[in-house]
Amino acid sequence: MALPRVSEAYIRGVDGFLDMAFQRTAQGQEILCPCKKCLNRNWYYRAIVREHLIVYGFIEGYTEWVFHGEGLSMYSKGLPSHSNEGLDPLDNMDDMLQDMYRDVAIGGQTLPRICEGPNTEAKKFYKLMEEGRQELYPGCKSFSRLSFIVQLYLFKCLHGLSNVAFGDLLDLLKEAFPDATIPNSFNEAKKTVRDLGLDYKKIHACPNDCMLFWDEHEEANNCLVCGVSRWKLEDKFANDNAKSSTIPAKVLRYFPLTPRLQRLFMCEETATAMKWHATDRPNDGNLRHPADAKAWKDFDNLHPEFAQDPRNVRLGLASDGFNPFRTMSISHSTWLVVLINYNLSPLVFMKSEYIFLSMIIPGPRSPSKDIDIYMQPLIKELKHLWEIGVETYDATSKQTFLMRVALLWAISDFPAYAMLSGWSTKGMLACPYFAVRKTLPKTVAIVLIKVGDFFRGICSKVVKMQDLDRLQKEIIEILCHLEMTFIPNFFDIMVHLTIHLVNEIKLGGPVHYRWMFLIEQNLCKLKSFVRNRSSPEGSIAEGYLAEECLVFCSRYMHDGVKMRFSRYGKNTNIGTMDDEASPIFPKLGHPIVGNKRNIGKTFIVIP
Repeated sequence: MALPRVSEAYIRGVDGFLDMAFQRTAQGQEILCPCKKCLNRNWYYRAIVREHLIVYGFIEGYTEWVFHGEGLSMYSKGLPSHSNEGLDPLDNMDDMLQDMYRDVAIGGQTLPRICEGPNTEAKKFYKLMEEGRQELYPGCKSFSRLSFIVQLYLFKCLHGLSNVAFGDLLDLLKEAFPDATIPNSFNEAKKTVRDLGLDYKKIHACPNDCMLFWDEHEEANNCLVCGVSRWKLEDKFANDNAKSSTIPAKVLRYFPLTPRLQRLFMCEETATAMKWHATDRPNDGNLRHPADAKAWKDFDNLHPEFAQDPRNVRLGLASDGFNPFRTMSISHSTWLVVLINYNLSPLVFMKSEYIFLSMIIPGPRSPSKDIDIYMQPLIKELKHLWEIGVETYDATSKQTFLMRVALLWAISDFPAYAMLSGWSTKGMLACPYFAVRKTLPKTVAIVLIKVGDFFRGICSKVVKMQDLDRLQKEIIEILCHLEMTFIPNFFDIMVHLTIHLVNEIKLGGPVHYRWMFLIEQNLCKLKSFVRNRSSPEGSIAEGYLAEECLVFCSRYMHDGVKMRFSRYGKNTNIGTMDDEASPIFPKLGHPIVGNKRNIGKTFIVIP
């Protein structure tokens, strides 16, 4: 680049640069021109870029071609002079940012066209990268400004600090450490954390649940079905001709699924876990995962092109309503739709950080049969992920692949089952199966106490196929014995449904992958996010976004940082000892995993 621009060596170097740039970052037949005149702002054809580089030369200091296919592993030249090369924070913020903004960091093919300077995503990346390299205070080697903000915000979420308390804590820290680059307010810290995370969409809905104001009807002001305004009336006691405000009457909060699934493949740890069902799952004929069940295998036979790539995602959908105010004196029903990832192992899939909140349907009343109106954005995205797929970067193979998604089944209690499927759960149509009472055998064999044995058997973590055949025979005999013992009023639809549980396990796998206990447990956590009682849905959405962001950031933090999903620090590697540990309070042991853990557990449980 320092050679004379008329020399043959310089021209050969320009041609080599153009070959590399067009191979890696071309948008059609154009690339960004890195000459002194264009400054990586304008897109031109090869001949024009070549002419500019010969006439004007390269940008001074543009030695790492980040907009033309080179990585940002040594991203420091583009930062201000206060970036410190000696900064060696414990948290790996650089890798986290490059995983999150990979298209910007490597100048990949998905980089949008830049007309005047960097686009929005690039600006976020450069700003966060600068904060990740900035010392918290002069001489600090343990924290960068970014890692300190992330850990401080994690502290807020972990201990339930209010926004006001967090702001007061920032004021106290700034007063105690005036030289530290601490955020000036809660909103400033929140903005930084939001740049690290994902967002959600606000979709206006008809107050009567008739339609959503989205897609081709996004600009409509009145419902096309009932004619009601989408806006709140300034005077709620006025007639229909009263002046409307600019505040929507009802807002659906939708969390796009695609970027959340793509983020799982950005980190090598979670990308490996997403293939557990195909690579690490024991194949001994027992049922311990939905992949061992008949429905999963039948799906693979029907769609072999989908089953060929284990990275394709299989989901379950669940929906339930709850009162966010935790009091029975207020009648309010907010409905959530969540998605469960079945690619993961049984030890991981039930953790809250792997349960995707898909949408928050606003109250105060249940959507009832109109829930399908609110499901439209999710159904549209799922259809696109199933039929077309989306290009996704896999951190384990260092390559992109076409990720597709399949929805296997829905999980719900009986009221939600009626809402999602449209099948009546009352009266003579209550049973969703075609088997009726007349199919039961007449023999009576065992006593009432066998009911407990039956449920203990079907709720096991690992179920043997031969045990299922035995349990199916036993439950038939149990029901017959119950009919001889109890009055007819005892036998409602819930008692009858026990006869179908064994067949459900054969089709779908172990019970704990499909029961509502997991969903109800997650709802309790989401209730804790409600701080603003006038807008509980908004509080839940903001709290979930912060939680989601911090869970992702925590994968890049050093050992010893407390997480929400583990109130204790991360376990250190087995065999490492802290030489500076206090002799008064020594470490009591270290974690054990694998077969050694199973042996210890068996020794403790079995006398």
